[in-house]
Amino acid sequence: MNNSLTIAKIRGIKIRFHISWLFVFAILTYSLSSGFYPLRYEFDTLTNWLLGGFSALLLFLSVLLHELAHSIIAQKKGLQVRSITLFFFGGLANIETDPEKPLTEFKIAIGGPIASFIIGLFFYILYIGYPGIYLTPVFDYLSKINFMLAIFNMIPAFPLDGGRVFRSILWAYNNDIKKATKIASNSGKIFGSLLIALGIITIPAGFWFAFMGLFLIFLADNGYKQVIIKINLENVSIKELITKRPLINPEWKIDEFLNWCKEQQAFKGFIKNDDGIFYVDISNLQLPNDKNQDFPAIKSIMKKSETVNVNEKDAFDLFKDMQSKRIDVIPVIDDNSNYLGVISTDSFYRIIKLITIQEKLNISKTNN
Repeated sequence: MNNSLTIAKIRGIKIRFHISWLFVFAILTYSLSSGFYPLRYEFDTLTNWLLGGFSALLLFLSVLLHELAHSIIAQKKGLQVRSITLFFFGGLANIETDPEKPLTEFKIAIGGPIASFIIGLFFYILYIGYPGIYLTPVFDYLSKINFMLAIFNMIPAFPLDGGRVFRSILWAYNNDIKKATKIASNSGKIFGSLLIALGIITIPAGFWFAFMGLFLIFLADNGYKQVIIKINLENVSIKELITKRPLINPEWKIDEFLNWCKEQQAFKGFIKNDDGIFYVDISNLQLPNDKNQDFPAIKSIMKKSETVNVNEKDAFDLFKDMQSKRIDVIPVIDDNSNYLGVISTDSFYRIIKLITIQEKLNISKTNN
């Protein structure tokens, strides 16, 4: 997720917060200090603001613990977790690989709501047992909000935790993750639509619900598409995705490179030398101010490129990697670092479209 800052590392997992987190923190602090606490307790203004800010911090810590529960269970099941990001709608654990079994997904998904329930219970015990005047309201708020988070997340609407639990049960029942995801995704869309309707009815206060509904619908639809892409790419090799594209000459001037781009219908060219593979992107060209000035050689603006070994990644992992890093095209090499060609994001969509057509026509991939 862009515009995120890494603030810590736990069990090898980067803890990050998105810039939108600051906006939510400010809104939450304001609503607690000007509404929740003044309506329930007779504190002075400064105390309300301090309690509001402290409560907001502890809430986001609760969300972090919720996501850590997902992440630690995933790690124990052998899945790699890259990061946890706190953002506008809460938290997101970036688990690099998807569970291969429904029971694994069930355990990972249920871990978050269980953690929220335990946190809520912890704060409730503090609320009823702690005699302090100022912290008791904080414990009261945090116990209630964590119980609410546990309940809300267990709604069977994908991609909420409850939706993932729902999908894992369907997956285990019919042994078809595609069908299970479609049903769970549709439930997510229905719930998202209900939130939008609630938001419209209660505008302007309901704007938050409407926005959340739109976000859930987007995630539900995208989650189903990801599963379809993964299924379609299961039997696709990296080699099948390669497009032959000639390397460019580092001594070329910019005008020569632009002519090559026009011929190849490409925006990026690759250069290979003893230090690896480099790229020149048309968007990074620096044209001379003086029209009479000679164009510089493109080697002066080339940058180191990421590469993929034709034998080291499967197609779906490469697709996700390119998406997360926003790579539009990547050069492919073999075990001896020989350049074989490139793979672009369009390569994936083209082959998925062909596979989909083949499935509709009942044509085996190997029988052309």
